[in-house]
Amino acid sequence: MSIPVTTSIPLASVWSSSSTDSAAGQNGSFRGVVITGKINPDNQGEIVFSTSDIFKQLIDRLKVNGQGIMLLCPLVLSGSSPGADLDRASNVESATFKFLTGGTQDWDVGLLGSGDSDFHLYSHGLGSNAISVRRSTGNTEIAGSIQTGAPSAGAAKEWKLGEIDNVSPSNPDRTIRVEVDGQVLYLHAKTTND
Repeated sequence: MSIPVTTSIPLASVWSSSSTDSAAGQNGSFRGVVITGKINPDNQGEIVFSTSDIFKQLIDRLKVNGQGIMLLCPLVLSGSSPGADLDRASNVESATFKFLTGGTQDWDVGLLGSGDSDFHLYSHGLGSNAISVRRSTGNTEIAGSIQTGAPSAGAAKEWKLGEIDNVSPSNPDRTIRVEVDGQVLYLHAKTTND
């Protein structure tokens, strides 16, 4: 069912269309609700795609609300080669998935509009990227500490690997700075295996 753009839809109008697959005994429907008033600016209306379950109860599968936000309930891609493309116009645009809790943004994952094509996991709690993977090199940058599973003895602690000290052509011996649970350690290292 299509509605011309010029059609005037009164407040809280509803339209719907449904179909039945007689062989499968399954029903599907499309229904739309359009609210043209300004009673609630955050809910100007929605378009809902729904299907029925085995009990013939309609279940909303896809919603587009009045702000143009698409809500999937849930998203399932199936088939021999399922996939989804997020194609942005340029590297100053974003192509991301956003994760929220009660309307509060927590995480963005994907390509941010930061002028590059690197893959980012952006933390709204941190206010910056928590993890970035460089497209050109595959190198990974982690903003915080790394904590691995417990070692063979002792407890697992956060650790950071830092700079190399005492590097010069005349002094091939060097130390590597390692920070474990807030304590700085210097590991002796050599550039030759002798």
